[in-house]
Amino acid sequence: MSYREIAENPEAAVKKLASGDKLIASRIISLIEQNDSCIPRVMAYVEKCLGKAHVVGFAGVPGVGKSTLIGQVIGEYRSRGKRVGVLCIDPSSPVSGGAVLGDRIRMQQYAVDDSVFVRSFASRSALGGISRATIDSIKVLDACGYDVILIEGVGAGQLDVKPLEFSHTGVVVLSPVSGDLVQMIKAGLVELGHVVVVNKADDPNADLMVMYVEEAIRMRPTRSLWEPKVIKTIATEGVGVKELVDLIEEHRQFLVENNLMGECLERMRRFEVHELVMHNLVSMFENEYAHNPEVKEILDEVGRGEISVHRAVEAITDILLNRIRHR
Repeated sequence: MSYREIAENPEAAVKKLASGDKLIASRIISLIEQNDSCIPRVMAYVEKCLGKAHVVGFAGVPGVGKSTLIGQVIGEYRSRGKRVGVLCIDPSSPVSGGAVLGDRIRMQQYAVDDSVFVRSFASRSALGGISRATIDSIKVLDACGYDVILIEGVGAGQLDVKPLEFSHTGVVVLSPVSGDLVQMIKAGLVELGHVVVVNKADDPNADLMVMYVEEAIRMRPTRSLWEPKVIKTIATEGVGVKELVDLIEEHRQFLVENNLMGECLERMRRFEVHELVMHNLVSMFENEYAHNPEVKEILDEVGRGEISVHRAVEAITDILLNRIRHR
């Protein structure tokens, strides 16, 4: 089906999507990225086909080896006969706003595998890197019948928690050579992760980092039914990858056996509503900010030093709120 046919007959498009059509999935996601007017109608049908995929989020600062590790995880899942979708959030270009696409380049080996879908997204300054397009694309891949959907966060340090919030299973990736242990503990990522990976485990400090992470887990202020697991890997060599996937699958089975999948879905939906409401509000504010003549006048006054920055902020905020209230 062409883009136009998808827009004109979204029900038929989603039927083809639900049959596992990778091309339709790609085209719907492209329409999502373009914010096409047909997307609300398409997503209404997509949302009737959800609930089969296991969503796994990977978080961690840049340089810990997330992309390499995910590439190995894809291979392990494929060896088990699973269809795998991968959504990578790359930093936005400050010039064009587009994605760097580095993750998709590193996973190019799976481009010819019909059972693997890899897509990179620009973070577009979204807090934590998860954009509206990424959220809807998770649903598209779920509806398309992918068994596992892997989400790689942008690696924005303490903000890189959104991939965990939009996942059934959260994987935190650390490295003993990056000095990021304190940052991860401060950010609470160790607490949010269901599996904590110490990658680059051939480093002499790996065992020490494992010890610190296990201690951080024991010191958590709250307990849950699932105790986070810690594992060492060497992603470049594939060491520990099978055991990592075993732990991810163990957590999925834990959710199923304890009837927690529904609870996960409810949590993910709440996060989605929050993110989309914030997205809409920011979009409205940005539009008004860019085109409102009163705002421009105040900015000119600030530039000439006629009013203070704080006074300008208060005045512009009042203007924007009043404009939105009277829409």
